[in-house]
Amino acid sequence: MSAITQESIRKEFSAWVDAHWDEEIGIVAWRDLLVASGWAVPSWPERWFGKGLPVWADQVVAGVIREKGVVGPPIGGGMNLAAPTILVHGSDEVKEKFLRPTLVGEVKWCQLFSEPGAGSDLASLSASAVRDGDEWVVNGQKVWNTSAQYADLAENYETDATYAPGTVVVFGGEAEITISKDVADERVAGVISTQ
Repeated sequence: MSAITQESIRKEFSAWVDAHWDEEIGIVAWRDLLVASGWAVPSWPERWFGKGLPVWADQVVAGVIREKGVVGPPIGGGMNLAAPTILVHGSDEVKEKFLRPTLVGEVKWCQLFSEPGAGSDLASLSASAVRDGDEWVVNGQKVWNTSAQYADLAENYETDATYAPGTVVVFGGEAEITISKDVADERVAGVISTQ
């Protein structure tokens, strides 16, 4: 087997695009092909829609997408924040529910970061989430968000001793909470999702 290089990945993906791109295909159908092939996020594990390639492969693929003028994966908070966080910290059930729809652009995300007195400084956030029986109660205020008018779901980062720092809470429509615990680092990742 030959070594994986930037040039070998560029050539392989370029040939794949030449064989599959059809400007008449719908955007979701095209992104479905990208996701199914592993090229939408080539550095992700194969089980979760990637090719298991080195992280730098993502930039090589993005370069080919720009060169050829074809549609790539969606941009924004879903791809840059929510999906990678879910990939690393989400349960398999949460990954199955959110990753593919995010990668093909069926689900749009917004951020809920800024708070009075903190702005977007995540270290200064004061909103908290407190366990109340089987639910988490989120206390605090956000003063603005990014792309909320287009979003189906929202990602919210909280800090509190009773709610692990860096925990992601995802809001959307009628909420249901799913908690997964990563025993290795004892981080609790809470995800609230639409049903």
